[in-house]
Amino acid sequence: MQESVRYLLIFNGDCAWECWKKNTPHHERIRHLVWRENYLEGPLPSGVSREDFEKIRSGFLHSCVPEYSAEGIYRFLLKLHTTLEEFDSPEGEIILYFDCCMYDMIMLARILFLLKDFSGRIRLFCEDVMLGNAPQVFVSPYSLIRLLAQETVSLYAHAWECVLQGASAVAQFNKENRAGDELFLKQAMIRYGEDHPVEGGLGRTEKQLLEIVRSGVNAFPEIFRAFDRYEIYMFMGDTHCFRLLLSLTAKGFLRMEKSSPSDPYGIFYPAEKGAEPL
Repeated sequence: MQESVRYLLIFNGDCAWECWKKNTPHHERIRHLVWRENYLEGPLPSGVSREDFEKIRSGFLHSCVPEYSAEGIYRFLLKLHTTLEEFDSPEGEIILYFDCCMYDMIMLARILFLLKDFSGRIRLFCEDVMLGNAPQVFVSPYSLIRLLAQETVSLYAHAWECVLQGASAVAQFNKENRAGDELFLKQAMIRYGEDHPVEGGLGRTEKQLLEIVRSGVNAFPEIFRAFDRYEIYMFMGDTHCFRLLLSLTAKGFLRMEKSSPSDPYGIFYPAEKGAEPL
């Protein structure tokens, strides 16, 4: 780590980073990372090397955004790792800015898994707030942000290991209340378990999307907005939602019709195959 750099700021997305830039003077002792990864989608292989994990992830992400090459995505993902490693120093402080939704909590678990042996300090800001619209968050002194104890870092790292191990491990984590007093992590792991039932079949999010379509909400923008009423904390982006709808169509639960050749999304209707009950 360079002598002049003391702080590494990690943001949950570009909106938070842009808000920070607009409201915080640049300082040479600060570096930043924007962690652009959605671990709620795609394969999460267990028992593979870091490089192989990111190769598998980059292949999946390339399939979602083909305008970015798999190799380019792979280099970006590895840069996240190497930045964490290069910053490791007893004098260093990492400041994490995260929302409390499932999307952010699973991402945070991954990051703290990678930081479980970090020798400096780790601070976490995590509240139910849209960071891109909360400039007041970024003007607070770092010393007022929660300092994570090593056992808390280890707890989040263990949650990530359970996610990698699959539905049974997540269910056991929740059954034993391993999240303890970490309310947002607890809520996220329970919600994640609902999307990955041990018995298999459709997860809660898929069932909710099916219920929305069955209720007569058929155009994609309205389906995406209607999903909000089911959730305490919104976690799903529009592209994630659309891919789930396409997956349900491929499984035979929905059918899709185009309103016009130029329609990018289409209209969704219940198919003959019945939806699983909520």
